Amino acid sequence: MKTIQHAVNNTPDGTEVNPTNIHVLPGLYKECVEVHNRNYLCLLGSGAESTTIHAWPRRGDLNGDGWVTEADASILQDIVVGNRESTPNDWQQGDINVDGKFTVHDVLMLLNLPQRGRCVSFGNSQNGEISGFTITGGYADHGGGISYWNSSPAITDNTIVNNLAQGDGGGILCGEGSPIISRNKISSNSAEGNGGGIHCTPDCSATINANEIAGNSAVHGGGIMCSKCSPTITDNTITNNEAKEGGGGINCAEDCLPVISVNTITDNSAAAGGGISCYKSSPTIIDNHINNNSAEGNGGGINCGENCSSMISVNTITDNSATYGGGIECYNGSPTIIDNHINNNSAEENGGGIHCSQDGSATIEANEIAGNFTNNGSGGGITCYKCSPTIIDNRITNNSAEENGGGIICWEYSSTISENTITNNSARLDGGGIHCADDCSSVVSMNYITENSAGRNGGGIICYKSSPTLSNNKITNNSAEYGGGIHCCDNAYATITGGSITGNHAGDLGGGVAYFSSTSTLNAPVSGNTCDYVPPEGFHLVQDVDNVCDFSKPYIEPDE
Repeated sequence: MKTIQHAVNNTPDGTEVNPTNIHVLPGLYKECVEVHNRNYLCLLGSGAESTTIHAWPRRGDLNGDGWVTEADASILQDIVVGNRESTPNDWQQGDINVDGKFTVHDVLMLLNLPQRGRCVSFGNSQNGEISGFTITGGYADHGGGISYWNSSPAITDNTIVNNLAQGDGGGILCGEGSPIISRNKISSNSAEGNGGGIHCTPDCSATINANEIAGNSAVHGGGIMCSKCSPTITDNTITNNEAKEGGGGINCAEDCLPVISVNTITDNSAAAGGGISCYKSSPTIIDNHINNNSAEGNGGGINCGENCSSMISVNTITDNSATYGGGIECYNGSPTIIDNHINNNSAEENGGGIHCSQDGSATIEANEIAGNFTNNGSGGGITCYKCSPTIIDNRITNNSAEENGGGIICWEYSSTISENTITNNSARLDGGGIHCADDCSSVVSMNYITENSAGRNGGGIICYKSSPTLSNNKITNNSAEYGGGIHCCDNAYATITGGSITGNHAGDLGGGVAYFSSTSTLNAPVSGNTCDYVPPEGFHLVQDVDNVCDFSKPYIEPDE
C-alpha cells in the first residue's frame, strides 16, 4: 500500500483476542495519519531508527516544501487565471474541493487550510497502538506529534521529536482516555501554550512510564502538563525541559491528582517550579531524584503554589536553585514533606532548602535538610514567612545564610518546631540555629540545637521583636558575639523553660543567654558557658555573664 493512511482505511478492525496489526516497512512516510472510529488497530513500525512519519499536508502544498502558505496560494491563482500549466502534483494538491477543476474557491479554501497538520491522531478509537516510529515535523493547533481524544492507545517505543503545537501538547496531546505512553524518546518538541512534551487534559488517566522526556519547551509544563486529570508518571527521565512560567519538568494544575514516582527530574528550568510546579492540585510526589533544576522565582526543585496539598515523600532533592525556596517553595498551601533528602540547594534570597510563605501550613517531618544556603538572604535550611508550618523530627545541618537564620528563620505567625536536630548551621548576622523575628510566636520545643554559629547575635537561637515559647531544648556548644546559646532583644517577649543551656560561647556578653528580664522569662538551667567579655578598667562584673547577661540590670559597676 502506498501510504499508512491507505492501509488504515482499508484494514478491518481487530478484536480484543485478535487485534489487527499493520506492519510498516522501513522508510520515510510524508503524511498525516488519522485513526478515527477504529478499535484494536495497531500501527507497528520497523523501529524508530528506520521508520519515520513526517507530517505533510494532504492538500495545498503545491511547491512541495511540506507547508501550506501564501506561496502555494499564489501558484494556484496563476493556474486559475491561466498563467501556469498544471501538473499532476497541482491536481493532487490544488483541487481543494475535489470537483475536477481549479477555481478561485480553491484558492480561498487553501488559505484556510492548516499549514501542515499533526503526525498521528486517534479519535474515538479504543485499544489501538502505535509503536516503532520516529514521529516528526508535526505542526498543529494542539498535539503536534500525536493527538488523541476519547481513545486509549498504547504509544510505545517511538521517537517523538521536533513537533510544534500552536496551543497545547507539542509532542503528545492526551484527551479523554487511558493511554499507555511507554519507552518513548520525547524530545525537542514545543508548545506555544502548555505541555511541550506531553499535555494531559481533563479526564485523562494516562500511564506515562519509562520515557525519556528531554529538551521540550512550553509556557507551562515544559516536559509534562497535567490539568484536572490523574495520570501516573513513573520511572521517566525528565531533563533539560523549559517553561516560561510554571513547571520546567512537570506542571500539575487545577484539581490534578497525579502520582509522580521513581522519576529522574534534572536540569529543567522555569520561572517557578524548575523541576515540578503544583497549583491548586494534590499530587503524590514520591521516591524521585529531583536535581539541578532552577527557577527564576520560586521553587527550584518543587513549587507548591496556592491551595496545594501535595504529598512529597522519600525524594532526593539536591542542587536546585531559585530566588526563593531553592529546594521547595510552599505558598499558601498545606503540603506534607516527609522523609526526603533536601541537600545542597540554594536561594538567591530566602529559603535555601525550603521556603514556606503566605498562610501556608506545611508539615515538614523526618527530612534531612543539609548543606543548603542563601546567597543574599535568610533561612539557609528553612524560611517560614507569614505561615504556620509544623517542623518536626528533622535533621537540619550544615546550612548557611548570608543574613539571618542559618538553620531556620520564622517571620510572623506561629510555627511549631519540635524534636529536631539542628546542628552546624551558620548565619553571617543573627540566629545560627533558629531566628524568631517580627511578631513570630513559634513554639520551639525538645530540639537538640548544637554547634551552630552567628556572626552577631544568637548562636543557637535569637528572638527579635517576637514572642516564642522555647521549652525543653538542649542548647549546647553554639557561638555568637552576643548570646552564644540564646539572644533575646528588641522587644522580644520570649518564654524560656526547661531543657539545658550549656557549653555555649559568646565573643562579648552572654555565653549562655543574653536577654532582657523586663520582657522575657528565663526558667531553664544555664551552666558551663563562656564569654570573652572583660570589663573596662575601673569596673567589675556584677553578673555571671559567662552564663547569663540580663540587659535589664547593670552587669558591671565601678570599683570602690
